[in-house]
Amino acid sequence: MEEPNTFVLPNKMVWNISKNLKNLELRLLLLELAANNSYGKGFTAHTWRVQDIVEKLGLSTKAKNYHELIRKLTKELGKKAINIPFDNDDTKGIVIPWLSEGIYNTNGQGTIRLELNKKLEKYFVGLKGNYTTFPASILSSLSSRRSLVMFMVMYMELHRHHSKDKRFNEGVVIEFSYETIYDILDIPSSYKEKDVMRKILVPIKKDIDENTNFIIEFESFKNGRFLVGCKVAFAATNEVTQKINDIKTKPIDFNSLSPEEKVYVEACAYKSKASVSAFCAVRNALIHFGINEPEKHIVESKQSMANIMANINYVCIRYGTQTKKDDLAPIMVKAIANNYVGKDEAKYSKFLKRA
Repeated sequence: MEEPNTFVLPNKMVWNISKNLKNLELRLLLLELAANNSYGKGFTAHTWRVQDIVEKLGLSTKAKNYHELIRKLTKELGKKAINIPFDNDDTKGIVIPWLSEGIYNTNGQGTIRLELNKKLEKYFVGLKGNYTTFPASILSSLSSRRSLVMFMVMYMELHRHHSKDKRFNEGVVIEFSYETIYDILDIPSSYKEKDVMRKILVPIKKDIDENTNFIIEFESFKNGRFLVGCKVAFAATNEVTQKINDIKTKPIDFNSLSPEEKVYVEACAYKSKASVSAFCAVRNALIHFGINEPEKHIVESKQSMANIMANINYVCIRYGTQTKKDDLAPIMVKAIANNYVGKDEAKYSKFLKRA
């Protein structure tokens, strides 16, 4: 069989295709869609070697029970169906089983034969618009179902956003309410919003950043004291990495940054518990004095931006701004790390007043 490289999904199905499907069930279904490569062709049955299925789903063939796993997986997927609302109206729709046939024979090397339901063809085949073609490689590279679903949603949004200008490398930033995040990722209602970032979104970021050619950033935003949503930036790794590396080495004007660069800076400010404007002012001052990795020093200091700036002022007055920047930089780093001003405010107050 020809190696499946892509699978095609209508955009309106990307949001709900994973509902009621477990991690491996979703991957097996998408793998079968990739094998059909359903753009312009009808569904046909495919016979897979169990060992090939295991490898394409990113599992280990060293596990003793993988034949049993695939047998159960085939049976479970055969029970599942998709709900397709009519014209985005939840009160009208049709429920169609994913498979018309699933045959398993797990004796010896073992095979399974899958055939997608013919009644689904008109929803997947010969699409004229509003669809996205996904790389099949993500089925084996991403470890969790939530990572896979978030990747598909953001990949779709990236291509929708740049459908006309085709500038996909510029990335996309989407704001989601937490209600939508809970729905997309099937998060239990028992999870509090403050825990979603640490327990769910941070592992998703790690999975996507390390195992794909894309990078993703998450930043929560509030309405008053309450977390209400999450800003998500997504773009090709090579483009984003280059842009972020560029802004790391020079002072920045926040308003001139690209969407994904803004999310990066906002995330650094969030870690520093500072406003974006205060963070940028302190960061730019450190860059000016030749301090490498200013974000790292700011976050690790665990000080307010005002206190860090006070230490910068102290060093400038104590040692003079005419001192070479290469000589000032290590002194400034030490002052920030040890919080000279905070340790003995009275001793340094005269310098601060002059500053």
